[in-house]
Amino acid sequence: MINQILVNPPKLILPEQNDSRIQEAQNELLDIGFNIVDINTFSEFDLYKEHLKAKKFTYNWTDDMLEDYMQNPLAKALILLDLGYADCLVAGADNSTANVIRTSLRIVGLNSSSKWISSCFFLINPNNQQGYT
Repeated sequence: MINQILVNPPKLILPEQNDSRIQEAQNELLDIGFNIVDINTFSEFDLYKEHLKAKKFTYNWTDDMLEDYMQNPLAKALILLDLGYADCLVAGADNSTANVIRTSLRIVGLNSSSKWISSCFFLINPNNQQGYT
């Protein structure tokens, strides 16, 4: 599966950069050819704020509230994903599944034809045998 992905690697965001496990994973992903998007290189805050203002959940939010919200790396990463600066996002090391899903629904939304939300994780055991659940 990894070899198929690397034929045309998607732009991947890993927003939880303060977690040492994520830093280690990022280094390994870069080594094998993944295209990692660094959210810290994006600074078009006025664009992001206007994008957030169009979301229903920010109705009646002040500019200060919007700016505070955008300081959250997960929220900023999802804004970038929603704007098309990345193809996918992986989170859940520092954030609970519920927080990742809630924030994702608020910013990216759910396809109208979808009925379910699901999460998954991939594991590679110490013997480099790949598996998933």
